[in-house]
Amino acid sequence: MYVGYSIVAGWWPTTYRLVCTLALAQGFPDAPSAVLTRKFKDSSLGEKNVASAGHYETRVFRCDSNGWTKTREYVWFKRQYADLESARAGHGETVHLLVSGMLPLRRERLYPAPEA
Repeated sequence: MYVGYSIVAGWWPTTYRLVCTLALAQGFPDAPSAVLTRKFKDSSLGEKNVASAGHYETRVFRCDSNGWTKTREYVWFKRQYADLESARAGHGETVHLLVSGMLPLRRERLYPAPEA
């Protein structure tokens, strides 16, 4: 479930960022994301890389002017929230900081790298 969805144009032509805030496994224990979260917790990766079920998360991706991303493997910014009100406020704050150029963007892999 989307809480917020925004496309922000950068100062350089054809540079766009997608800011989306999602409800992850919120109230749906059989949802695919909840099942995947449980499987990750049971694996050898440990719980430090996987957030608990029933939370909200804001993510920033590179995209085109229509909001399409080439890959969702990498995220440029990620923040988690415990409830809906803070997620909505956090989405607005993230968009504001991104527009003003104050959001610290750092490319990181969203999911663990596949083993070779």
